Amino acid sequence: MRMDLKSLQKFLFLGICTFVIACAPKQPDNTQVGELFNPKYANFFRVITRGSDTLLLSINPNNKRDIDTVKVNSIHNFACLSATHTAFIDVLDAIENIRAVDFCRFHASRALKNSCKHGDIIELGQISSIGAEKILESGVSIVTISGFDDLPGWAEKSKKLNISPTRVWEWKEEHPLGKAEWLIAFGYLTGKENKALQIFKKEEEDYKRISDPSPDQKTYIFSGNAYQGIWYCPNTDSYLNKVFRKTGLTLTLDSLSGTASSPISAEQAFTALNNSQKWIYHGSCKTFDCLLSEEPRLQYLNKDIQSEIWAPNKLLAEDGSNAFWELSTVYPSRLLEDFVAIKSGLEPKHFYINIGKTH
Repeated sequence: MRMDLKSLQKFLFLGICTFVIACAPKQPDNTQVGELFNPKYANFFRVITRGSDTLLLSINPNNKRDIDTVKVNSIHNFACLSATHTAFIDVLDAIENIRAVDFCRFHASRALKNSCKHGDIIELGQISSIGAEKILESGVSIVTISGFDDLPGWAEKSKKLNISPTRVWEWKEEHPLGKAEWLIAFGYLTGKENKALQIFKKEEEDYKRISDPSPDQKTYIFSGNAYQGIWYCPNTDSYLNKVFRKTGLTLTLDSLSGTASSPISAEQAFTALNNSQKWIYHGSCKTFDCLLSEEPRLQYLNKDIQSEIWAPNKLLAEDGSNAFWELSTVYPSRLLEDFVAIKSGLEPKHFYINIGKTH
């Protein structure tokens, strides 16, 4: 018997709730579990009620029985070990809830940098070398970490100190709005869920409104970067290519299957570049000369592609932080608007600049 989507979602939700009850400390027999927020696009978090508690469930995509559970009955003070997490909190005007980060320079938020400058936010250092005692001294109740299968070594000790180490899996979401919907998870953690719901609703409307301005005209692009001599390009089912397709940008390399990125040879990269109309580059260079210093052979590309190299470095700061990596997750509609502009020969207004060679 085949299940429709709604039935499948209900089945998965009941399974998660059953697991949470089974793994939780023993509760009175009359404890009831209910669904408070079931995301529309995101797959890896839920908000439920259990008795008098409201719980955020962060679900490991690789093991659905591996769930980080956080009470959201009260507002949390954060240690954020990812700049994307601080972006969600910043958008909600809740920077005052952040007490610690890994390194301030990694975070583009101006409000956060200002708090760091005044000593309101401390640095914890590398995630692998953080001590539970230092986390305790910072006065936080939750530590948000980019989602990976295993929690750091200090996590178990932190739990015993009533601090919740919580993996955030937004980077594993495949739909652009699925990534953005994690804003609502942070809304519950900061006591600003209503504001988060309003912001996300507006973002969803904006995202759906923007589309390819000239669907009958294909624009072929190369998207990729070299790292230590190997080029990496987004796969056809990747998050980035979903955004490309919605705006009418077509990958010249359209045979890389999967949802992440794939390595290709320099020869493949240069062939694809010369067969493309535009290059969407995601490195740190802001000039063509900088690109040449990294890869001198780029001087042999055809002149058309040399002059159409687009990098999301409009917001790149002198300290190396780049708000693009944070805000493009919260606002995928801004990515769409920039790509529509690039296809149309206009100047993008959010993230991208042309770093190509002027002839």
